[in-house]
Amino acid sequence: DIIRLHTRDQTADTPKEAVRQSVMAGVDMSMVPFDYSFYNLTVECVKDGSIPKTRLDDAVRRILRVKYALGLFDGNNAWPDSSAVNTFNKPEYDATNRQAARQGITLLKNDNNLLPMSIDRITETNKLVITGPTANTLTSLNGGWTYTWQGTDEAIFPRNLTNNTIFGSFRARVGESKIGYYNASTFNTLLNTDALLNAVQQASYILVCLGEQAYTETPGNINDLTLDEAQLQLVELIKSRTSVPIITVLAEGRPRIIRRIVDLSSAIVMMYLPGMEGGRALVDVLFGDYNPSGRLPITYPKYNHHLSTYDYKWTEVKIGNTIDAEYEFGHGLSYTTFSYSDLSVQSRINWDDQIVITLNVRNTGLRQGDHSILLYVSDVYRTITPPNKELKGYEKLSFAPSEQKSVRFTLSRHDLSFIGIDLTRQTEAGLFEVKVGNLVANFTLVGGNQPVTSTLPQPGGSASTNHLNYQQYFILFMNILLVLATIFI
Repeated sequence: DIIRLHTRDQTADTPKEAVRQSVMAGVDMSMVPFDYSFYNLTVECVKDGSIPKTRLDDAVRRILRVKYALGLFDGNNAWPDSSAVNTFNKPEYDATNRQAARQGITLLKNDNNLLPMSIDRITETNKLVITGPTANTLTSLNGGWTYTWQGTDEAIFPRNLTNNTIFGSFRARVGESKIGYYNASTFNTLLNTDALLNAVQQASYILVCLGEQAYTETPGNINDLTLDEAQLQLVELIKSRTSVPIITVLAEGRPRIIRRIVDLSSAIVMMYLPGMEGGRALVDVLFGDYNPSGRLPITYPKYNHHLSTYDYKWTEVKIGNTIDAEYEFGHGLSYTTFSYSDLSVQSRINWDDQIVITLNVRNTGLRQGDHSILLYVSDVYRTITPPNKELKGYEKLSFAPSEQKSVRFTLSRHDLSFIGIDLTRQTEAGLFEVKVGNLVANFTLVGGNQPVTSTLPQPGGSASTNHLNYQQYFILFMNILLVLATIFI
């Protein structure tokens, strides 16, 4: 971005001046690969005296200090060498990636228990049909900054890893003769779909792999969260030709709106960016070798204009300003079922006491499964309009069929705190709701003066937040100006 001081920000009238400004501002090195102008122009600046040699020495000193700290001059750790590659590239690391991908994969929809798939249903006559732009690419499983900046160069991936794609992983599982892969769409363009539309009529399952091409930073900017038109049309075309259920797989690092194809898909699976073992992890999940347990860490929107902004007040619902999400934060299905019971919390809790919440969780299905128990707390009334609920804890446990476990959460007064109107962290006594699944319990926090400052323990002694710092005064002053402007302008 150094060159942008000249081309975009226009603080430098030449590329050389851009380099001089950046170096004198403290930049020690340029991270842009395959562009050596920074180094050449730095040398020119040192020769003409616009960058002092002392500044160059300062930069070199800091760079070498880091390299010495990393042991790069010890004679044994130079990169690259075969020992370093062998240390990095180990089967146990692949196994860790695969397990992490399994646990992250989130089952968003599963009509009529279509999943897990039955491998016996897949035959040479009734093949598993796979299509979609993310079906046979590693870039979409890994995202940006993979091998290269944008991570879009498929050819740069080692050839022995090409079987790690979604298609390659399923082919390895079911066999070449029982699978049909059709390259019928890029990310933004439909290709020839004739062969695909003929094949889907006799398919056992149809796996449509959608999502995004790898990206990072500015090249990944988009004006519309809606998934590319070609990908939506691909699902619509398939559905118009067959009654075979469609399994839609999403490989994406952000939620692209899929409203048009949700009802056309019998199952929807969110992969996120699972890494090199993502294809194999998906095979494990879709065939039931691993029971999906992922939960959405985001709210998956249904409409562009229904995104919940950071300062959205849930009380707007009371006057009809609702937000209609495709899938709520924390949503995630399993191949088994779980029930919650006996949610308990002491009804009155003293100011300095711990808040202990307990409940029982049972696997009521026939499959083993991992399950995340999410604890939400709501402050019913306070001096600043409270959020509807806040996630205050979670516990991921493994359950055998019919197994029941007791779950315990412990919170402190600080977990109930918020930033007050004076920009300090505060806790107020009063009524709180605890929500776990479909269970709700109440407790009342008593004691203290309202509002009372609540601080985390600080190393070496307690910290006081009774006084505003300069930044807080500035923010408060600006808020007052905004209010006055609203009134008088």
